[in-house]
Amino acid sequence: MSATLRRSAPLSRTEAISLASALHIGSPVPPPEEPQGDAERAFLSFLMIPVEERIGEWRFAGTAGSLRQAFTQLVGLALKIGMTEKPADTVLQGWLEQEALEVWTDVSRAWSYDALPLQEIGAHDVVLFAEGQAPYDDFGLAVLEVATLRGSPFEGREPQDSPPSAWTDAEREADAGVIDYD
Repeated sequence: MSATLRRSAPLSRTEAISLASALHIGSPVPPPEEPQGDAERAFLSFLMIPVEERIGEWRFAGTAGSLRQAFTQLVGLALKIGMTEKPADTVLQGWLEQEALEVWTDVSRAWSYDALPLQEIGAHDVVLFAEGQAPYDDFGLAVLEVATLRGSPFEGREPQDSPPSAWTDAEREADAGVIDYD
């Protein structure tokens, strides 16, 4: 599927759900013929993870040469750090369908956009920006498109895939019934 991006605004909730469904996010690793960061344009993925109650921290999920890879990285990071145990093919669509997650088409109204490393990112287009609303305001996801990775501080950067130091098994178990990021 060839996705067409609207340059005037990030994806709406409906567009993001449709695109995630069409791209089969969470299915096995993308085919090797998809570009991996050396394409003319590139995508940067970020996932806001909870570090304490109602306090989130943006984590770099990776660079990608396609939207499918960018969305897959968000899901992969959440699975790796233990944010969800749901099947990978249901995670992104499940998040996007939650009313507590605000999918912004105007990021000037978003409260956590400025917390992204915008100085490092430089010029970019916002493809998808979503953040949780109270009491889930410690969760979000962002996919940004940049002209190139050449010379970017994100070129070759590994995803930030370690759980926050504040997370312990006991805290995860205690939160299991209270905060549900699935």
